[in-house]
Amino acid sequence: MAKKIYKNREYEAEVSNYLSNHIAFMDNDISFDFVANISWHCILLHKLMPLSGTIFYFESDQLNYELLASNIKSHGIDNMIVIDKALSNKPETIKLYHYLRKNFGRYSLLDINSDDSIDFETLIWDEFFETKKVDFSRIKLTKIDIEGYELFALVGAKGVLENLRCLICEFEPEHMVKGGGSHLTNLLACWKMLDSALT
Repeated sequence: MAKKIYKNREYEAEVSNYLSNHIAFMDNDISFDFVANISWHCILLHKLMPLSGTIFYFESDQLNYELLASNIKSHGIDNMIVIDKALSNKPETIKLYHYLRKNFGRYSLLDINSDDSIDFETLIWDEFFETKKVDFSRIKLTKIDIEGYELFALVGAKGVLENLRCLICEFEPEHMVKGGGSHLTNLLACWKMLDSALT
């Protein structure tokens, strides 16, 4: 990610353009980003959201977490909450697998990378935000890109999904298979869950 930003002065232009041109943030809106990486989208959302809004960022990699916190501090941003935990369908300690160190954004809770891993804590999305007393009706946007583990996170997000107005979600069926099930099974599971929650 950092190399692409340094070289191209932008990252995921289609997502950035969509956020800039199609999401109208209002006072007290809430946004989530899983995973935040080193903060490209968090800086963008900060510019797009009123100061009364709140942005929650989840970042599992320790180095990325430190860079994200540093970037937020250097920009003087105080309406962001950075959390160094991962989302799943149940709270547990699980393996976080690192990718080659040339790409710090491709780690995963699925065994799709090297054998280099660390133990990491997971949270249930709904339960975590209930403890934070988050008003789910204020949720405007969620962006989720967790290398094939999206279905597990969404299973624990029924309350969030029922209130969500915009979801940007990566779909990596080849990675999702590592979590069990076929491409089609995972696709149908995601579709049924989102269809049930958003209609």
